[in-house]
Amino acid sequence: MNRTGGEIDLSVIMPCLNEEETIGESIRQAKEAMAGMGVRGEILVVDSDSTDRSREIALREGARVINQPERGYGNAYLRGFDEARGRYLVMGDPDGTHDFREIGRFVDLLGEGNDFVMGSRYRGTMMPGSMPFLNRYLGNPMIYKIMRLFFGTRVSDTNCGMRAITREAYRRLNLHTKDWEYALEMVVKAERLGLRTAEVPITYYARGGETKLRPMYAGWRNLRFMLLYCPNWLFLIPGIAMLATGFGLMLLLLGGEVHIGGRLIGFHFSVLGALLSILGFQTIALGAYAKVYSMAENFGADDAFTKFLNRYVSLERGIVSGGIVFLAGLVINLYLVYRKLVDTANVETLGPAIFAMSLIILGAGIFFSSFFLSVLQIRRRA
Repeated sequence: MNRTGGEIDLSVIMPCLNEEETIGESIRQAKEAMAGMGVRGEILVVDSDSTDRSREIALREGARVINQPERGYGNAYLRGFDEARGRYLVMGDPDGTHDFREIGRFVDLLGEGNDFVMGSRYRGTMMPGSMPFLNRYLGNPMIYKIMRLFFGTRVSDTNCGMRAITREAYRRLNLHTKDWEYALEMVVKAERLGLRTAEVPITYYARGGETKLRPMYAGWRNLRFMLLYCPNWLFLIPGIAMLATGFGLMLLLLGGEVHIGGRLIGFHFSVLGALLSILGFQTIALGAYAKVYSMAENFGADDAFTKFLNRYVSLERGIVSGGIVFLAGLVINLYLVYRKLVDTANVETLGPAIFAMSLIILGAGIFFSSFFLSVLQIRRRA
């Protein structure tokens, strides 16, 4: 690795909360690796107010210790990356699970032109006791599959804590999340920005000391992140399904109750259809808001729905289309009132009335949603 002037080649960042049993060995491993590579580097320990001897041990071993009183996996790394001075940034947990003597392979791949290098426990070796059974065979594989489906990510171990990135690539990621989902945010944004990414098989060891991981909490934070930043699956697909089902039921019963398979489909299904239509539209609208936001934050893919929003959805079109739907529902309702007043025959109007009232509500929803969506699009187009 070539150096120029007083530039630091490498920063190794370790988040720390009561890791006195393993922090010293982790720092020594990192120093050994840097000495073997012949690079000029630094080791940053981001301490979240440890109550044991972690801070003292880290200082004794020659690390630069930074205090981060706000706890959270993301908070520690956000502070550490901001304080780091190296061209290449390596992150890893100093709890004994990672062997920092392996960081040379990460740095070599960055030196070959990669922007981001992920460790992979699944392509490497997991030592006995290193990962609980459910995490290994259910939790992490499930997250991997959802990430691949939602975001198109290609790395084999999305939650591996040992990874490396160039300083320039880190700046482009513009990371924000402050807890366990930080690891997923990094992977998603690297994919969205087209960073050149490589993987390194690593050995994963049983941790030393008391674990800080709460599997259910961490799993929920990861799932929440994936759903919030991929609105197609949380909002759009369920919303379209509800809207289509609701309209189908209302149209089916416009002419009166029907028999299907010997069973009576009454007007209570028309009411259900109205509720599904309204709920479906509101869900789609929320999806549109989330989609615009996720694109602004570099989470969303430029997919068919995004292209539809950009090409066809505008404030003016929303006002006009919402007004037309609203007026259509109003006209139908007025006509039904007229029929009831002047027609002496027993004309069934319940189905059409429910349909018309739904149109009025949907028209108003389209009208006002267009204004809010337009506000969100101002930021993206700025």
